[in-house]
Amino acid sequence: MIAFFCAKTVEAHPHWSPATLAGVGDDLVGAFFAPLGADELGLADGEVTR
Repeated sequence: MIAFFCAKTVEAHPHWSPATLAGVGDDLVGAFFAPLGADELGLADGEVTR
């Protein structure tokens, strides 16, 4: 998971995980954009929920 830790809550110098873009693989990107199933917002394919 890609994470950014807020400097105010952790320390004065925040750190990225992974530390470099080279550490972000296709599997990590795919997991980030994977469908959420029942937790989807319902906006896909032009569907609008109110």
